[in-house]
Amino acid sequence: VKDGVCYGVSDLVRPGSKIDSSSINSNNSNEGERTGERDHSIIQVTNEALVWANETYKEELETLDFQYEEKTHRLVNPIQSIKNVVRVPLLAQHGLKHQYDIQSCAPTLLYQYSFMVPDATGVVLETLEYYLEHKTKIRQQLAQEADLTLSEAKETITSLFAGAQLSVWPENSIMRRLNGDVAKVKFLQQHPIITDLRADIKEMWQPIKESVPREHYITPKGKRRMRPFNARAKWNIYFQLERTVMQCC
Repeated sequence: VKDGVCYGVSDLVRPGSKIDSSSINSNNSNEGERTGERDHSIIQVTNEALVWANETYKEELETLDFQYEEKTHRLVNPIQSIKNVVRVPLLAQHGLKHQYDIQSCAPTLLYQYSFMVPDATGVVLETLEYYLEHKTKIRQQLAQEADLTLSEAKETITSLFAGAQLSVWPENSIMRRLNGDVAKVKFLQQHPIITDLRADIKEMWQPIKESVPREHYITPKGKRRMRPFNARAKWNIYFQLERTVMQCC
């Protein structure tokens, strides 16, 4: 921009100068070559990773008899931890071309479960139900208004369902996810959708909490304390529900 007018780069370069259009084209060409080299390196690394994964998990992939280890009510296989860019073509090579996902799984299972526990109130939580029915719209709105990525918006809301707090404390899980951006967290704290959704989530958990047997533990000093109903306890309930659904499939 010069004198209020927007020019292309070549418009502001004198012919024959050290930065004329020919050198710009040359730079663009070099940049294109570098990009091509970088893409080639990525493809090469991906191919090498595919070869490694095929050799490492050869027996499981050929027999499709996958071995799982149970961790916090979840069955886990090492292949699940491989990045998508490698895992998807790896499984496809062995006929596993489809991926299945339960949309809004945690919120849906927890909300349904709140109607099934002995202390269920039967109260319909309107904001929560609206979110389940219009999750994409709400995530997009939240991402745009709070300057978040869609992934950050989704993960933030899911975290709230499992007991995460909206706090500017540096070690807070949502605070860390948003790279310590205090302004974003404070904006979310007063956002009307988040405010109403947090209220519904709190009400959803109440009958579930009442149905959970009280557990106690002994402190290093020998004192008996009640185990808190915290985010870890809530995640464990969700994992148990998820496991039940997976066993029925």
